[in-house]
Amino acid sequence: MNEKDYDSIVKIAIVGDSGVGKTQLIERYISNDFCVNAKSTIGVSIYTKIIELNRSHKMKLQMWDTAGQERFRSITPLYFRGVKCVLLCYCICKKETFENIQNWLSTIRKYVENDTHIILVGTKIDLEHLRDVGADSGKSVALSENMSFFETSALAGNNVEELFNFIINKVSRTGHTHTSNLIETTQELSRITLEENTRKKSKKCC
Repeated sequence: MNEKDYDSIVKIAIVGDSGVGKTQLIERYISNDFCVNAKSTIGVSIYTKIIELNRSHKMKLQMWDTAGQERFRSITPLYFRGVKCVLLCYCICKKETFENIQNWLSTIRKYVENDTHIILVGTKIDLEHLRDVGADSGKSVALSENMSFFETSALAGNNVEELFNFIINKVSRTGHTHTSNLIETTQELSRITLEENTRKKSKKCC
């Protein structure tokens, strides 16, 4: 897609422990689809969607789906470069993913600008019968850390559209991020992801 196809670009980073449903959340929003057998992200995957704010302005959302595994933390500075919004995700039925929020926050705030919007997102509310983290706990942490808060279900589609509409409204009020500074980062991450895939293939037996 050529730059002329949109007027502004907003970079969103989606972070959190492995397995909390970051990829499914993005795919539900982009294609209104849910992949039951989604595999863990290797390095980073970049998704895009163009939103028509009005007849004269199109915004491109660039969503960076990041790996939750510890071995990918070294590329953290790259995928936070130029970010305008961070979705910090945890699974409501896995308390350990909620307990790791403070570790993620420390990393996020080390690299993002002060005006970056951070949203705490509890995922998989369709598994209410397995809930291990109460909504009040999520709200309390979000309030104390000056974050917005949503609970979502990628499977059922609950609050997914509302979450991204909230993001669009937020960044629309504060200005847009343009393409300078993002292309170089994408190229760097593509190289890192390729190297990681190459290492994985070299470990397989014949």
